[in-house]
Amino acid sequence: MRKANPILVLVLFLSLASPSIMAQRGQDPKSHSEIRESKQKAQRDAKIFGKSDKEFENTEIPGKWKDESAVVLARKIEYIYANEKKEITFEKIYRSRVKLLDQAAVELYSEFYFIATNEIGIRIIKPDGATDIVETSQAIEVENSVKIPKEFFSLKVKYKKLAVPNLEVGDIIDYY
Repeated sequence: MRKANPILVLVLFLSLASPSIMAQRGQDPKSHSEIRESKQKAQRDAKIFGKSDKEFENTEIPGKWKDESAVVLARKIEYIYANEKKEITFEKIYRSRVKLLDQAAVELYSEFYFIATNEIGIRIIKPDGATDIVETSQAIEVENSVKIPKEFFSLKVKYKKLAVPNLEVGDIIDYY
């Protein structure tokens, strides 16, 4: 009986084992910057959506607005100024909560467009009280040329487009 060469056995084992090890890993691991960005996004969402604003707890609409397509339940614009390291920073947070009452409103709010450098957070509150968080990292970058008639020149603006899934009549969309 002939003995197998141990080096050949080792090379054969490694060549067969490495694809299965790689397959178990699944997707490529996120980079450090992606992990940091997702943590910052989660912290911002918790900061904005987690505040106990009584205005944003309301889910009922006044009777006089029952025949409208969509009703704004709450809207808030917050300006934050900070003086850090001899540098003044400015931040504007625009938050809105809208109840969708017909299919036209659902179609209107099923897509969001926003400037690529801005952050956005969206959650959907279902009629039964369940909350779905929309994954905003799925937004695609779109480039558009904006014409400014006064100056007669074009400005290229990068913005993102985000599709909001699973919207239905009766849902409340809460976004910043």
